[in-house]
Amino acid sequence: MFQQGIIHSDEQATAVIFETQENSGAQKVECIFGLLYKECLSSSKAAKQALFKTLIRIFVSFDADDESNAEDHDVGGVKGKSAKKIKHRLSMNAPVTNENLQFLCYVSQILAHLPYNASMDPLYIVYHVSNAITIHGEPLLYRFARFLGPHLATVSTVEDRDCEDINHEKDIIEEAATSEMPSRTKAASLFEKPDFDVDLFAHLCGKASSIILLIRLQQFLKTVYNLSDARCLEYNPNDKEKVIDRSINIPEEMPLFNNKFEPCVQDTFAKISQSSLATKKDAVIHVYAEFRHLMRTVGLASLDKKTSKVQ
Repeated sequence: MFQQGIIHSDEQATAVIFETQENSGAQKVECIFGLLYKECLSSSKAAKQALFKTLIRIFVSFDADDESNAEDHDVGGVKGKSAKKIKHRLSMNAPVTNENLQFLCYVSQILAHLPYNASMDPLYIVYHVSNAITIHGEPLLYRFARFLGPHLATVSTVEDRDCEDINHEKDIIEEAATSEMPSRTKAASLFEKPDFDVDLFAHLCGKASSIILLIRLQQFLKTVYNLSDARCLEYNPNDKEKVIDRSINIPEEMPLFNNKFEPCVQDTFAKISQSSLATKKDAVIHVYAEFRHLMRTVGLASLDKKTSKVQ
């Protein structure tokens, strides 16, 4: 909130700073909370893991279907009217607005760039991120399929697939995303149909954006810290610590985590029908396409590997 109050409106709040190395001239990426993390949390496994779980939970808070027990608990230590406002904001009906998406981008950057001192830290994050993707990403795929099914049938010649194949290959909207102007494709004509709920589609794409950030984070940590698929699948936080998990492979030059969405995504997820600009249609189509692509190639693929390993 502080950053948003002082920076230009089209800039994004950042959780990193850059330092130029004197010898090589390369830029070093550091999390702005790095020193705080090192001094206060890095030596406590319980404190670190509590932080990681809390931050990951933020990404799926907007998918909370059941709030039946919400009144019995405080939200982050906040009570009364303020707590009720937070609960409403995190309810299933609350859209992932531009403000919320900015915050999710900020949190994902923190998790990507904290100065981890043991590989069990990114492994722990990857483990819980993978679970969140499975629990919340797959149902979201089915919500998209139920919503779009009747509409896609009117513009696509592809035969209906079984429920298990809802994300087997690209659909017509994903194909539209590869166009220079998706809003002018045949798939985008769906938006003009009187029975097509554009706001609901934007609402679902807002939720998809949070899963996209989680999958990007998962892949970033695995690549940066050289965590193989096999090692991630074998990792269980309840098992006894392995010696190898206490060491960590830190790259000489840390790449910058991609927490960006195209600028026209701003304010798209709350209401789109009242200002149906072509750029906003393009934005939700791109988010939808990236979500399906990542779930098909990374998200559910990891789940299949885990299931095969168990069998």
